[in-house]
Amino acid sequence: MIRFLWVVVLGSIWGLIVALLTIALSPILYPIYGVNMFMARVVSWGFMKIAGIQLEIRGTENIPKDHFCVVTLNHQSSLDFITFASVAPLGMAVIGKKELAYIPIIGLLWILGRNLSIDRSNRGDSIHKFKTAAKIMSEKKLLVAVCPEGTRNWSGEGLLPFKKGAFHLAIQAQAPVTPAVCTQVKRVFDFRGKKVPGGKLIVEFLPPIPTKGMEVSNADSVCTETRSKMLAKLELLEKEIRISA
Repeated sequence: MIRFLWVVVLGSIWGLIVALLTIALSPILYPIYGVNMFMARVVSWGFMKIAGIQLEIRGTENIPKDHFCVVTLNHQSSLDFITFASVAPLGMAVIGKKELAYIPIIGLLWILGRNLSIDRSNRGDSIHKFKTAAKIMSEKKLLVAVCPEGTRNWSGEGLLPFKKGAFHLAIQAQAPVTPAVCTQVKRVFDFRGKKVPGGKLIVEFLPPIPTKGMEVSNADSVCTETRSKMLAKLELLEKEIRISA
């Protein structure tokens, strides 16, 4: 418990310092690539050091060189922001729930980061936002990250059912889907159990799944293929972690 509180307090102070610095630099950063990934990378570096977490990144060659793709991430906790940010391109945008924009400081950074807020209770709004995102993606060749589970899988085991918004987005933008997975965060940072044992996490980007020439009617098959590949890779990585422990 003491270690947990120590990590949370130090991590929060570090995050606040970086957030305020990022806001101060936003007039310079925003016109170039927004501020979210700049801040996330710096926060990630500091938090990993404080928590004693070693992050191994694999498969970055699977991110298209022009960064034009939809990255699908497994969603375990708020720490996802830390783990995946370490290698995300600086111009990456994230699609998330609208409530993020109302959190003090984080909300401002969310807006400055050119991210897209979705009202999950309003299906019509979500569809409209995804269409807008697809158009912007196509025009600017952006990398957009989405957590298709739609909510946190606190257990870190397997994957929850996927929502199809990310795959509609990829098909409408004619962008490939690049799946990415992270091993069980709970093992190294158990927020609910108030424990921070530290240790190793593996984040791996998988080969992209093309959507060029597909119609929206193909979203189900792309969703199924993506989830199947992510689940299979997660099982392999978890087995590797257990053997090496």
